[in-house]
Amino acid sequence: MPTPPRRRWFQFSLATLLLLITVFAVWLGWNLSFVRRREAAFEFLMDNGATVVSPPGKFPPPWKQLPIGWRILRARTVIMIFLPKTQYSEEDREELSVLFPEANIKFSDH
Repeated sequence: MPTPPRRRWFQFSLATLLLLITVFAVWLGWNLSFVRRREAAFEFLMDNGATVVSPPGKFPPPWKQLPIGWRILRARTVIMIFLPKTQYSEEDREELSVLFPEANIKFSDH
């Protein structure tokens, strides 16, 4: 009686492996760059008169959480940013809303 054929595991070439590693490295580099830009903006805001509210260990509601890649790279969650009207413009607020999509960004009078 002939033996049944052995089950073949999923096989891929070395080129496929290198392509997958390259795609992952590009994704990781882009996310790391974005997290570093967020941190630089956070420090800039703290040094230049803005008030940034970031919860110490308390997480915001699930619909305002950061993407998993940013959380793995330890990006800080920001809930609110208050910008002095005299120092920041509407364009600054729009740029910050791209960097901090989870935050409410408002202008303050002080």
